[in-house]
Amino acid sequence: MDLSKLSSGGSASSGNNSESRLGSNGAIGPGLGPGGAQLYPVAWLREPYIAELAPYLAAVKRIPPGASADIACRMAERNRVENCQIIGENPRGTGLAKALRLAAWQFLVKPPRIDNKAQLGVWVRIHFDFATKAADDIAE
Repeated sequence: MDLSKLSSGGSASSGNNSESRLGSNGAIGPGLGPGGAQLYPVAWLREPYIAELAPYLAAVKRIPPGASADIACRMAERNRVENCQIIGENPRGTGLAKALRLAAWQFLVKPPRIDNKAQLGVWVRIHFDFATKAADDIAE
């Protein structure tokens, strides 16, 4: 998605509830990322497989219904992310955000684009809704 084509009232489909805070360039913010950086919505190139998440979720005792986690990651080359940091999780204290952060090295996401140029080095927000995955399959 090219963020430069969004109108100031436009929104991006990022799978989270922050569409109302999107700026004219599609950034979420201001200052919601690490060090006050803008966060851009992420688009999956390929969502992680349950088998990729399972080893990291082994420490999570139970994944409650409606559980979700948010992390901020710096966009890297080859559709990868790096230097991920926890933003939050619902419900708090479940450990889902930590598991997501640890598993993020294998994520494949599309970099945000401005004027049709991939933006590397910017911060992206990754929202993962565990309710859409088979929680029983993940926890096994």
